[in-house]
Amino acid sequence: MAASRPEAQIADALIWHLSQLVLTPTRPIAWPGVPFSPTVDVPFLSATHLPNTTGATGLAFDAAREFRGLFQVSVFWPPGKGIIEPLDLAGQVAGHFERGTRIARHGRMVEVNRPPELAPPIEQPDWVQVPVTIRWRCVAP
Repeated sequence: MAASRPEAQIADALIWHLSQLVLTPTRPIAWPGVPFSPTVDVPFLSATHLPNTTGATGLAFDAAREFRGLFQVSVFWPPGKGIIEPLDLAGQVAGHFERGTRIARHGRMVEVNRPPELAPPIEQPDWVQVPVTIRWRCVAP
């Protein structure tokens, strides 16, 4: 089923753009709403779509709407192997969504309006997680 509403079209555009990231070696990606079972000791990415505020661009009731939100891509890395490699991979994700990135899809333009932010590594028993937060906006009629 094709995305017909701006909310779904925005999510699809961000997910599609992440799918275009070329990594060597390739890394599996856990997509939102799709079952995923990580393999022990195999690094992977996990995407989360976090829509936030929707506002109007003008005072008229038929003014275009401005959608804003976050797209978070977390790097998951096996523990005990340091933080340099997961930070490097997180930096590659951030570079793919650098400030000014414009994603044209479904006749809409989703824009990354701030530099992506890397959070400090979160060390868990099974994984080291490095979240990359991407702020986006889209104006839709």
